[in-house]
Amino acid sequence: MLNLLDHDLLSVLQIAPDRRHLRQRVCPIRPCWSRSGAGLPGDFARALNQVDSFAGQLVTQVRQLKDKLKASFARRRSARRAAALALSARD
Repeated sequence: MLNLLDHDLLSVLQIAPDRRHLRQRVCPIRPCWSRSGAGLPGDFARALNQVDSFAGQLVTQVRQLKDKLKASFARRRSARRAAALALSARD
């Protein structure tokens, strides 16, 4: 289970790309239950839904933070270029 979560983090950060959906691997048994029609106790089903929701929120937050970080790096890169151009123009 821990190995799958590590792989999920790596794929969300696009270090090791993976096309499968995170929540399908967090609980690999759940899709089998839903396909087989096995009844789950209400509390257990609610807990699984909460875990799925939390995992979805984490994925969204990581993607947003990744986009912000990329934008920050792009701003720094252009500021460095502008400073280098200003120095070369002075010389």
